[in-house]
Amino acid sequence: MRRFIPVVFSLVITSVCHFTAAGTLTWPTAWLLLGLNFVASLANTLLMSRNPDLLAERTNVRASQSSDKLLVAWAMRTNTFFSAVLRIQKDCGHRPITTGPYALIRHPGYTGMATFTLATPLILNAKWPFPPAAATATLTAVRTALEDQILQRELEGYSDYARRTKYRLLPLIW
Repeated sequence: MRRFIPVVFSLVITSVCHFTAAGTLTWPTAWLLLGLNFVASLANTLLMSRNPDLLAERTNVRASQSSDKLLVAWAMRTNTFFSAVLRIQKDCGHRPITTGPYALIRHPGYTGMATFTLATPLILNAKWPFPPAAATATLTAVRTALEDQILQRELEGYSDYARRTKYRLLPLIW
């Protein structure tokens, strides 16, 4: 039950921010966004609870914020090395993952994060969240490029995978 506390806490904080900014609880699109976040967070928590070592790696308090959106959850389920912090996990036999969404793009977790971030203003039907969403998506692209360079340099087999899987973040674009 303790593993669901962060899910509830995140929803409470998000709800307070949205509804305080709106000055009303009658904002249907904000409720939709909260529902999507809740379902994705719940699915992610249940998925990670099946592997305690993976849960510990992904919830490392030193790690940056991770996402629990649909594509990210799929990437996390496919790639047992998926982590919020870049670390070559030699102790776990870290290798490039080439199946699932990784067969199409090299960083599907970041694609999911950026997509959901950019979709948030559309879901909320509001213009004011777009500039921070665009900035966040841009930083995600920068992190993707930096991480990709490190993986090509330090993860055995990643350079070959990168030659076969051309796109980092957006199929047919980049």
